[in-house]
Amino acid sequence: MVKHDTTERKLTDAAFELAATVAWRDIGMAAIAEQAGISLIDALVHFPNKNAILDATIREVSTKALSECAAFTEDDTVRDRLFALLMARFDAMAPYRAGAANILRGVACDPIALLCRLPHAMAAMAQMLEAVGIDSSGLGGAVRTKGLSLVFADAVRVWLDDESEDLGPTMAVLDRNLGRADMIVRQFCRTPGRCKTKETEPGDGLPETP
Repeated sequence: MVKHDTTERKLTDAAFELAATVAWRDIGMAAIAEQAGISLIDALVHFPNKNAILDATIREVSTKALSECAAFTEDDTVRDRLFALLMARFDAMAPYRAGAANILRGVACDPIALLCRLPHAMAAMAQMLEAVGIDSSGLGGAVRTKGLSLVFADAVRVWLDDESEDLGPTMAVLDRNLGRADMIVRQFCRTPGRCKTKETEPGDGLPETP
């Protein structure tokens, strides 16, 4: 894993390095600070607890993924753009994959930790929707955000064991699930009066960006 000079980067790297071999529930800030070669007090100034490291990592991954927007063209569909953004998230997560599986298992087995992390994960998916011009606000936005979260979560499951150089299996499941989501939207929009927004008309599937 590439090391960086910043204290937060060292602590983040240390947390995921430990998580690769130690159960997440057994890792505390003292162990992370020791692994990073930083005093516990300095570590706590940057991150009050280990879950704050996860939240910061989600933000970091989102920031890196959003940089993919600069490569979008007018010919790209919403589905194309979502696919690119979500694959960019996997690229940004690559340095952390060794520890990510154990962390995900640990959080999944801890209802309180899961409840605390869920809003951050959902906010990241809402951000991806907004980046391609899909409204994530209101009840409809919440449904779209949850749907994209399920699409991404299924791809993450494959990504954790995907050893291919080009992440072919991950790309395949992501593309398939985005296609299914598009199909569901198209079916839903066949009902008169639904899905009429400034971005799309009934039957157009995922709303296109203006």
